[in-house]
Amino acid sequence: MAKKVVIIGAGIAGLSAGCYACMNGYDVEIHEAHSQPGGLCTSWRRGDSVIDGWIHWLTHSRPGTGYYRVWEELGAVQGRKIFDRDVLSIVVARDGRTLHFCIDIDRLEQHLRIWN
Repeated sequence: MAKKVVIIGAGIAGLSAGCYACMNGYDVEIHEAHSQPGGLCTSWRRGDSVIDGWIHWLTHSRPGTGYYRVWEELGAVQGRKIFDRDVLSIVVARDGRTLHFCIDIDRLEQHLRIWN
């Protein structure tokens, strides 16, 4: 009798768990409440706005990092150009001040202190 795993949620964690379970010989069943998989890695609508979850934006994914090996095993990075930025986003206020959302937590803290 084959070992079976049932996974609730087809976000990146559920899909990854399903892939690894399959790689290890389990029969996998993944249940998702939405009409498509991807969880927060897809886009969705809220009112008149579309919020893009950036499926191609996998944090710390450049070759040589720990995550890259995982993404490679799961087939997520093949054929994709990887952008690994120090600054994820910059918000410009109406008064011209800018807030930089940095990967480095110390730099982010500096920007948040300046913002206040």
